[in-house]
Amino acid sequence: LLKLYNMNLFSFHYLRSKSSASFLIGSAMPIVFKAGEDVVLPCFLEPNISAVDMTVEWFRTDWTETDTLVHLYEGHEDRNEKQIKSYRGRTALFREELKKGNTSLKLSALQPSDRGSYKCFIKSESWHDDTILDVEVNSKSTGEDLVLPCSLQPRISAEEMMVEWFRLHETDTLVHLYKEYEDRNADQMECYRGRTALFKDALRKGNASLKLSALQTSDEGAYKCLIQYGESWLDDIIVYVEVKGKRHNNYSIVWKIFVTLYCLYKIMVFSIRACYPAVIHLYSIGMAVVYPWSDHLNDFLF
Repeated sequence: LLKLYNMNLFSFHYLRSKSSASFLIGSAMPIVFKAGEDVVLPCFLEPNISAVDMTVEWFRTDWTETDTLVHLYEGHEDRNEKQIKSYRGRTALFREELKKGNTSLKLSALQPSDRGSYKCFIKSESWHDDTILDVEVNSKSTGEDLVLPCSLQPRISAEEMMVEWFRLHETDTLVHLYKEYEDRNADQMECYRGRTALFKDALRKGNASLKLSALQTSDEGAYKCLIQYGESWLDDIIVYVEVKGKRHNNYSIVWKIFVTLYCLYKIMVFSIRACYPAVIHLYSIGMAVVYPWSDHLNDFLF
């Protein structure tokens, strides 16, 4: 993957400062990674002036959602209160490298929903500049192991909490249950027996990610990670798993039939305009889901 960072892939932009001869460097071509990997999105100043006192903001440029923030460094610290939920606990700058002008972003446990356009925006008191790069995500193939990311932010211990992973839109839904310091998988779906595990040593760091071994085509779909602490607090996030080589024709047909019937119902009761937000909402659940039918949905509706 390091070969992607050759100079011929870089795009150079003059900073918006008449007194500065610096450049902001990023990748001019799409960067391709595999799902589940930890990746680095390149962005740095040339010459290597310090970015410690600057504002560094990474955000998605292809999202229509209100929240687009991927990572924000400002005032010498990370400020990720408004970060997109699906990126929590998965992003980091290289703090020691900021003094060298390196504002690259580390993105852990890459998932299909991370595919898209990112902007690296750098600002000081006198100037600002940005560069855009595209990330492509190759899906996991059957037989491979996969990590479904889910982490607490800030990174408080989850050892005393209940961690439940389950499938959405299934009759039997339990994929993995951790409760009272141990796994409780008596009601686990049969097809997941012996293939799931939490990283027990990482729970104390707030990492509730799930390892899924020997990936199967039937594993494709939406998963929910739910974390609960007593009766006082709970939160969840939805992660989508895409399996390379799986055909979606049947899903596409069923999905189009469902959308057609739903829209006809909306036309009769309300109007055609009331249909679109309800359908699009399925695409943006938890701001972390990428349904395989999204392309078909766009072609079908618009």
